[in-house]
Amino acid sequence: MADSRINLDTITIIKNSGEREAFRPEKIHEHVRKACEGLAVLHSSIIMDARLKIFDGARSVDIQDALIQAAAEKISELTPDYEIAAGRLLNQKIRKEVYGRYEAREFSSEVMQRIDKGYYSRELLRYSPEEMRVFGQLINYDRDNETPYSALSQLHGKYLIRRDGRLIEVPQEIYMLIPMAIFARMDDTARRHTLVRTGYELLSEHKISLPTPIMNGARTDYRRYISCNLINAGDSTLSLSRAVGKIMECTAAKSGIGLNASFIRGIGADIGKPARMQHAGILPLMKTFEAAVGSLSQISRSGSANVTMPFFHYEIELFSQLGDSRGSLENRTRHIDQTIILNRWFLQKALQRQDICLFHMNEVPGLYEALGYRDRFAELYERYEAELPDAHKKRVNAWELLNLFIFERSITGRVYFTFADNFVNSSFREPLYFTNLCTEISLPARPLDGSEGQPEIACCILGNMNLGYTRSAEIPKVAHFLVNFLEQLIDASDYSIPEVEYAARNRRTLGIGISNLFGYLARKKLKYNSSEARRHIHEIMESFYYHLLRASNELAKEKGPCPLFKDTIYADGQVVFDRYRRHAWNDYPLLCDWESLRDSIRRHGLRHSTLCAIPPASNSSKPSNSTAGVEPPRELVTVKADKNSTIKQLVPYYKTSRNHYTTAWSDEFNNIDYFRLISCIQKFVDQSISLNQYSNALRSPDRHLHLSDVLAEIIECFNLGIKTLYYQNFLSAENSDGLREEGCAGGACTV
Repeated sequence: MADSRINLDTITIIKNSGEREAFRPEKIHEHVRKACEGLAVLHSSIIMDARLKIFDGARSVDIQDALIQAAAEKISELTPDYEIAAGRLLNQKIRKEVYGRYEAREFSSEVMQRIDKGYYSRELLRYSPEEMRVFGQLINYDRDNETPYSALSQLHGKYLIRRDGRLIEVPQEIYMLIPMAIFARMDDTARRHTLVRTGYELLSEHKISLPTPIMNGARTDYRRYISCNLINAGDSTLSLSRAVGKIMECTAAKSGIGLNASFIRGIGADIGKPARMQHAGILPLMKTFEAAVGSLSQISRSGSANVTMPFFHYEIELFSQLGDSRGSLENRTRHIDQTIILNRWFLQKALQRQDICLFHMNEVPGLYEALGYRDRFAELYERYEAELPDAHKKRVNAWELLNLFIFERSITGRVYFTFADNFVNSSFREPLYFTNLCTEISLPARPLDGSEGQPEIACCILGNMNLGYTRSAEIPKVAHFLVNFLEQLIDASDYSIPEVEYAARNRRTLGIGISNLFGYLARKKLKYNSSEARRHIHEIMESFYYHLLRASNELAKEKGPCPLFKDTIYADGQVVFDRYRRHAWNDYPLLCDWESLRDSIRRHGLRHSTLCAIPPASNSSKPSNSTAGVEPPRELVTVKADKNSTIKQLVPYYKTSRNHYTTAWSDEFNNIDYFRLISCIQKFVDQSISLNQYSNALRSPDRHLHLSDVLAEIIECFNLGIKTLYYQNFLSAENSDGLREEGCAGGACTV
């Protein structure tokens, strides 16, 4: 461990406080032994592999880091307990940095000191000293010792607050402080106390997860909790210019951007009546949007945006290629993503190899709104096709156009699809087809020039139930808490953008979802493609959706329905699965008391316009050691490397359930069965699902992706009633030259 020529008796170590103390080798053994208690690991091997550099003036933090990294590097499928040992060593480091020792300090006094220093919001002073003491007594600090290293590392690096380069809090504290901060203004102190206790229990036991803005902001004076904003760019000069400004404002508030560019007319379109000039097309505007998104950073990254257009837009071919590496910076916008709206009418035309027309959006009023209604769309399309002169439309082959979309999606992975016909399965009366950054949110957003009434920027207010840690009997409790928590968060938020505040306060749109789907299935020993799994998930989602609605209905009885409740189908006593297309594997009996709930909603309304969405939960799932959202893990062990360290992460419940996982790149996985499982979830989701497609060229005999296979999956996704398709992920050999085109055999691609 040290050079034998060094006299260890004369060596001093610099502690975190800056003080020096004599080096004691037994102290290192004591800390590592404590981290390894009850685990199938060798504490001596961690010390040996740490290659500690002991010299006079060595920093204790460097010794800690070496021990943590040594334990983390030993994590493997054969030695899974090292992920707990590494987590405990990291927990020791966090505790010493915050408290100056391992033992926790008294919660209420610590919080008061942080408030005095300006670290925490003075809103927390709404709690009496006695309340704070009681909350502190509820905290179980030992729970952090059962948190795997990858999960604790995410908390340490991303969610715990630092001031002057130093941590000021530990994980168990923030699990208490977040609900305390959100419920601080609640007048009913008894109810507030119950909700804070419940919130701590659910967060600390990893039964719920919250998005990054809430995890980072709640307990501070920074109260911008919106994860994503949806902006309708419109088509007027005023609306477009305002959209650019609002993109910058939302990006500065750490939101992702979903931009509806559907109404921007194409290149050469007439401007004014009579025509005064011709439109410069979408490219200059897309580059302006891209520049606005990238002009402001969000701490460690630039802003992000996803732009939506329908398949019949005059410049849809260019739009679909904006992320392509071919071309130049002058004709590409590689830092924003594209979503293309498809519908049944277009897919049928493509499969029949027929020609269609592309239009300037200002010349086909109502066609966008009709996208999800096949007969109405066909009638309007045929009328415009017949009436508009050839100079005002572009004729293309629908099959070739669909091939272009799929090809661009397959080479970038970032051309997304929305299926307009399935957006009828929504809580809103009006048709909604555009989506947010991660494709799980679809909400009304009005142009910013006031041409459609009150300008409105939609916002997604998110939370997740962790399936893997939540028992079925706990679903009502989890649903009730999340609805009440996010309801209170809407009123506790700081809105610097009036259009966002209007949408948040008047629509009160929640996007509460689930995470850890594949971890849950593995724990239950259910294969993702079995009828038992589909039926079970159907029951779970029915119960979850039912109790979300019940909680919102109870709040409506107390506070009244949200001001724009009349814009929803809920006002008629309908629920989203009333509109959902039926499927044999999905037509399971309903188990909840829907009739009495419908009656109560008719009489009292709902406090929220939407309740449910399934976000990707990529970051928020990590602190709870969960699989992300509804996605399958790609491998049982994943490795994330950066310039400082390598983090290995095992799938949840690895020791007990590893044989029951299906990974995305295994031979047992296929997208069709996966989409069938997801359809059982979409049935009870009033918004959408962040859903990926996994394309494994290595399973093909010639090690290539084939158009027929990819297209069949997309068509099946549409047929199953799923609304959106997010990333296309790839596994291929280096010699694979991409997508091969061929006919669709066997009639798989039918709509």
